[in-house]
Amino acid sequence: MEEKDERVGIFPSWNWLYLTVIVYATILILLLYLLTIVLDHSTQ
Repeated sequence: MEEKDERVGIFPSWNWLYLTVIVYATILILLLYLLTIVLDHSTQ
C-alpha cells in the first residue's frame, strides 16, 4: 500500500505535526522549569 503525504491542517504532513508538538512541549517544560527557579522564594 503506497503511503502518500497528505496535508494535516496547516502542516504539510503528520511528521511535521509530531515534530512541532515535541518541540513546543520541550520549550514549555523548559520555560516552566526556569520560572520555577526564578520565582522560588523559599530559598531566600
